[in-house]
Amino acid sequence: MRGVFVVHNKLNITLWTLCLTAILFTFISKPWILIPLLVGLIILSLLLYFNLEFRRTFNCFISKYFLFFLCLTSIVFGLLHLSNYPILDTHTVLKVLPRVLGGFYLGYIANKYGIKYSILMHCINNTIPFIMVVGYQYFAHY
Repeated sequence: MRGVFVVHNKLNITLWTLCLTAILFTFISKPWILIPLLVGLIILSLLLYFNLEFRRTFNCFISKYFLFFLCLTSIVFGLLHLSNYPILDTHTVLKVLPRVLGGFYLGYIANKYGIKYSILMHCINNTIPFIMVVGYQYFAHY
């Protein structure tokens, strides 16, 4: 989620555009919403790609309102985990709350130490329960 705000070079902008396009196509099915968002994303990406002054202004804007964007991406990060649950109810929303808090934590790590360490922490966070589930399934049969 933090990669959305890394637009310092053309490779990052290209990856940023591809990722956001995939997210739009994954979560938005109504064409009347998808098409304007996609057009806006393409225009923004082209401006960032070809206009260095616009890119500097965009990066200053993101830096100035960093806390807002940290909150926004943390909430989106948590909401993306709603797809892990088959039923959407109050309990499911409460289960997603730790993911939102995790998004804040990972955002703090990304801001203080760099995106690599945030990704590493996310991998560790996902690996530990995975090992526990696999271990339980393996040893539960014996």
